Amino acid sequence: MYYLETPENYYRIKDWGVRYFTVNEKGNLCVNPTKREDVFVEIPLLVEKARKDYNLTLPVTFNFGQIIDYSIAKIVRSFNKAINEFKGAKGYKPVYPVKVNQDAKVVEQVLKGGKEFGIGIEAGSKAELCAIIEKADKETTVICNGFKDIEYIKLIKEAASYFDEIFLVIDKFSELFLIEKVFKGTEKLPYIGIRCRLHTRGTGKWEMSGGDYAKFGLTAMEILKAIEFLKEKGLIGRVKLLHAHIGSQITHTVRIKEMVYESGVLYCELKKMGVDIKYIDFGGGLAVDYDGSKSATSSSANYTITEYANNIVFHLKEVCDAKGIDVPYVITESGRAMVAYHSFVVFNVFEYASLFKQSDLPEGYDFSKNEILFNLKDTYDVLNSQNLREYFHDAVHFKNRLHTLFNEGMLSLEEKAVGEVLFWNIVKKAAIISRKMQDLPEELENLDTLLAVKYVGNLSIFNSIPDFWAIEQLFPVCPVQRLDEMPVVNATLVDITCDSDGKIDKFVDFARYSDVIKLHKLNNGEYLLGVFLTGAYQKTLGNIHNLFGETASVWVNVKGKNSFDFDFVSHGQSVEQLLELKGYGIEPVKEKIKDKVFIESVLKTDSYLKTTGKVFLNGKVETVSLKYAIENLKCPRCRGELISLVSEASIVSAFKVDKEKEELEITLESREAKLVFEELLVKNGFVFREI
Repeated sequence: MYYLETPENYYRIKDWGVRYFTVNEKGNLCVNPTKREDVFVEIPLLVEKARKDYNLTLPVTFNFGQIIDYSIAKIVRSFNKAINEFKGAKGYKPVYPVKVNQDAKVVEQVLKGGKEFGIGIEAGSKAELCAIIEKADKETTVICNGFKDIEYIKLIKEAASYFDEIFLVIDKFSELFLIEKVFKGTEKLPYIGIRCRLHTRGTGKWEMSGGDYAKFGLTAMEILKAIEFLKEKGLIGRVKLLHAHIGSQITHTVRIKEMVYESGVLYCELKKMGVDIKYIDFGGGLAVDYDGSKSATSSSANYTITEYANNIVFHLKEVCDAKGIDVPYVITESGRAMVAYHSFVVFNVFEYASLFKQSDLPEGYDFSKNEILFNLKDTYDVLNSQNLREYFHDAVHFKNRLHTLFNEGMLSLEEKAVGEVLFWNIVKKAAIISRKMQDLPEELENLDTLLAVKYVGNLSIFNSIPDFWAIEQLFPVCPVQRLDEMPVVNATLVDITCDSDGKIDKFVDFARYSDVIKLHKLNNGEYLLGVFLTGAYQKTLGNIHNLFGETASVWVNVKGKNSFDFDFVSHGQSVEQLLELKGYGIEPVKEKIKDKVFIESVLKTDSYLKTTGKVFLNGKVETVSLKYAIENLKCPRCRGELISLVSEASIVSAFKVDKEKEELEITLESREAKLVFEELLVKNGFVFREI
């Protein structure tokens, strides 16, 4: 049942938004990049400026460097506080893995925002190391992971002449032989790290990144042989780091404790063997609470950043004290937590016209002239909670017969159309009845999903949130305006690619997860949605399916109350750029199209739809706005029952509830709907008067 009182609660904005996102009195979604109440910007104002001043078209990705700064500072403060309290480490160093978001603006912001905390940076390939060499100063600690060939190892060696502290992490035992070959006769060598393959595994979608069958890391026996090899080659003095990583997005705090204990014991053993380990690098894994549930599900975490830091520092101290070994410095590579919140995509939507409205039935239609249509109409009329299961099965049977008879030439196209409208109205009525049933038959559980309206979003799922398509990673979706109105439409989202997988059909809502999302009914204005927490991995993994490329992108600096600047603006990938990327010539396209001005315009802009900001409806609909005083709205139970009732009424376009004034503002689809709505209130026991 849909009992929540505000859209803000329904969309769980406070939960996943963690004070970066709030709703103001106008119903607009705001960004608070520093979490200060006097520093914010309304997202619709960002869209307005992007269009007016820079001629950008939606979708647009908005980025906030201030959020990156705050996120880094929060992680560092949490670890420093834990170290001061538990004395479980000599110090803490944050490290950003470039793979999380390789965009140059992101890397620049991370280095800038983390400079005061001595932030380091991690590379997983030759190309990423080259990017780091271009952006980082010599004081930046660099950690080099990933599969390595001679060229990669030589690049690390050459970089050691510039960076004060750079680590070559041995991920595979075979890399030792390449290191020996490259390092021979070199004066200034990089430091060496050893990645251990822990028995402990992570949780969620990246659980198999750790454990015995992990892709990277040395086994216990390989570590012993590596130490012997490095001693023999005179390189043991360069070993200063132990690397332990059990997977991204660790959702359960118990696995963090297990990881710390196992790697802590290994650190102590290496110290006893005379290996002068300075750092333990616990890798990534600090989870982002995408759904706001604070649980151990794959899109959440059952711990906070503070608890994460406390667990690592406290339990590392516990292990080291038990072994009589001094604690090391601690590194984490919490890239997801550093950048996930800083970026979101805003896009416009429009609705497919529904084929199954009751109003689509021909006026005065004689259903008795066809047995199938008569049975469907009769089923619709008598359907109730007592006969729901039996009569719904009958309706499915009649629908199947309808298609069979049409295919055999025994029904006209009009009769088939009328029958389909009747069937889907039966489904809709069954869905409304079933919501009030405690023991719902299994075959009726997915009726809301079947009836969900498809809102078409002007974006590509494959480009903007590829992790949803690839691994069903959830991302919060909600309107950026009209958040002072209750949403009333059960919907799913489809994108504009020609691919049936281009859809969002799993959502974060007040019940945690849902196959549908409630959205507002579309009017003659523009309806804007946002998909949030897209700053980690999405831009890196996004593809150009259907040649929809990168969206326009804006970096925003917020200075006060709706006071902001655009520090950097880039237009989306143009059609011309995408064609050249895939090896097509541009001149033949221009030559074959007569309208030269038009084709030039097409080639120079992106592939996304250039909507006008208007929603085109099937015919003009005259709505009616009303206000009612309703008794007992200060009672939470009564208010919840009213909200549930109104939100499920198909004749309602929009509504607001004022519990202090005990008033309901409502917009109905037509004047004729007023009587129907008032009868609905009376039937459900509400005492009211029109204001």
